[in-house]
Amino acid sequence: MKLLFYIRFTMKKIASLLFLTFLSFTTVVGQDYFESLSFQKALLKAKKKKKLLLVQLESPSCMQCNEVGKKGLSSQGVQEIVEKSFISVWYKPDSEDWKTLSKKYTLAFGTLFFDASGQLLHKYAQTTSSGEMYIAEIKRVQQKKKGLAQLGVFEKRYNNGEREYGFLRSFILAKINHGFRADTLVNDYLTSLPKDSLTKKENILFLANTAPMIDSFADSIMRSERTLFNTCWMSLPNTERVRINQAIIFHSRVKAIKEKNALYANRVANFTYNTYLPNREAGRKERDKQMIYYYNGIRDSSWLYVFCNFYADIYLMKPTKDSLLRRDSILKAKIFGRVEPPPADSIKAGVTKVQRTQFSFTPAAATVSNELRELANYIYYNCKDTVKLEKILTWMNKAIELNANANLLENKAKILVSLNKREEAIITYEAALVEYKSTGLSGDWLVPKIEALKKGEVLPKEEDE
Repeated sequence: MKLLFYIRFTMKKIASLLFLTFLSFTTVVGQDYFESLSFQKALLKAKKKKKLLLVQLESPSCMQCNEVGKKGLSSQGVQEIVEKSFISVWYKPDSEDWKTLSKKYTLAFGTLFFDASGQLLHKYAQTTSSGEMYIAEIKRVQQKKKGLAQLGVFEKRYNNGEREYGFLRSFILAKINHGFRADTLVNDYLTSLPKDSLTKKENILFLANTAPMIDSFADSIMRSERTLFNTCWMSLPNTERVRINQAIIFHSRVKAIKEKNALYANRVANFTYNTYLPNREAGRKERDKQMIYYYNGIRDSSWLYVFCNFYADIYLMKPTKDSLLRRDSILKAKIFGRVEPPPADSIKAGVTKVQRTQFSFTPAAATVSNELRELANYIYYNCKDTVKLEKILTWMNKAIELNANANLLENKAKILVSLNKREEAIITYEAALVEYKSTGLSGDWLVPKIEALKKGEVLPKEEDE
């Protein structure tokens, strides 16, 4: 039955395959503005031309990511901005500059932005076909560049021994506003403050804005008087509270992974749970997900599988597609079905002004499907056990049932190759190729794999990025 499904899937797409294959040969790609320069020579040229430096690191294994990046970076709006303000270089994984920069800045693929002195301004750890998204990242870079001069002045004063709390407060705010952590500065700030002012409302709110890591000195001061903290915390807009909590969770989890501290990871998971109260179900789900992130981060395949398997069985494998569609219908009715009468003062001379609100909606089936794919990838890249690979194959089948797309088909094919299910892997790769072409991508990176499998060659297991 599975074989017939994929054959029908392939035949259904064949017309679009032929058309888009022709189209891919006739499409004119934007001018390649990336220069063949080493990193040091690119920096020298950026300094001479008074420009910034854009470094694109190519993915060693995700060919789709590379093609998507080329598409986004070659779009007209991006190309015009980059050619005007940047020196640009593109490094492949076999180059020494790629190896050095990838290791130094912990980036498997994506974009690094530097000033002419070699100071990293911004890191974009993904690729996109959207030119608008690259433009948004470039604007962030330009804003950070403006703030570096101010930070340089602060840094010099700090290195010269200045520790007055008013100065430290300004330095901390400057760092946070430009996307940097300021944990050491916050500790210095708290040490410099008079003891009777540590728990004043303005300082509680200031500390909250720094998103102190769980159980840190700043965190203990901020929460020392629970009633006062709760009053200050609830005075913040909900969006601000969410942003701060997300920053606390992320940086605390990074600390747990760096120290390989499971107890601290549990603290982070429980903190996450509490941020979702009174929605206990959502809190439990996010708490369990934090432990998955932790064990994936420390590459503990045994515990990673335990938590992934539990998470998939409890939260993802039980819902049917019909139940998820019903959930979407109910949610859409709540979001879009309410039509409230306009306020009386908006009705003048028979004309009613209605202000519309924009909503973002992601179907539940797509969300569950993406989560299953994420879990499957964690296990695929961290283990060789056949039983575990067979298990994650069931996750991928469920993901495809809920929301079939090229990424899911390619991921399933990788698992099939690892299980030595050659014929089914070929059919699945071919279905993925057709689906990629239907979305405007070439999918060319799959062709050598398909040909190798048809020849009976053994494909090496792909490494995690």
